[in-house]
Amino acid sequence: VEALLVTLDHLMSELRRFSEALSILEGLVDELVNCESPDAAIEAVRSTFGFQPPLRVATQDQCTIFAAVTSKLVELEPIAERMRYKCQARLELESIRAQLQSRVPDTSRDVLELAGGVASAGGEGHEGIQELIDRANQLERTATYGAKSIQRACEFLEKLESMQELFERHAVPRLG
Repeated sequence: VEALLVTLDHLMSELRRFSEALSILEGLVDELVNCESPDAAIEAVRSTFGFQPPLRVATQDQCTIFAAVTSKLVELEPIAERMRYKCQARLELESIRAQLQSRVPDTSRDVLELAGGVASAGGEGHEGIQELIDRANQLERTATYGAKSIQRACEFLEKLESMQELFERHAVPRLG
């Protein structure tokens, strides 16, 4: 029970940390994308020096924010990849459970336990059940997110992808 509580606490803190970092990233990207156009700086260069500067004029603050966003994206990528893997593992595990459910007559107990009994007894329809059970057992160790956590993780991942796209579409061409 204590190990389960530690695992749950770790999962929640992973999702919470990701959510907090995502909120920071969202603020930075929003600030960068919605910043004032450098028209005043371009006009100052034109009037002072008599030529049109390159369009990539950025303030020091914009450069600092750009670097912070880039750093935050790099920081979040391995966590996002781990979250994607756990979500995929949960989905595959649920698919295997559904397959086993259709092959096991009694559904009042855990389907993996019942399927294991069918596979070891060599009962009707036991072909391929052991492979599914083995794969399900592997996935059980990886698929540590429950239904609510998967939903939150997917929302976070969609938000991250949206922030990356916004950053790459609006900020990178101008400041990158």
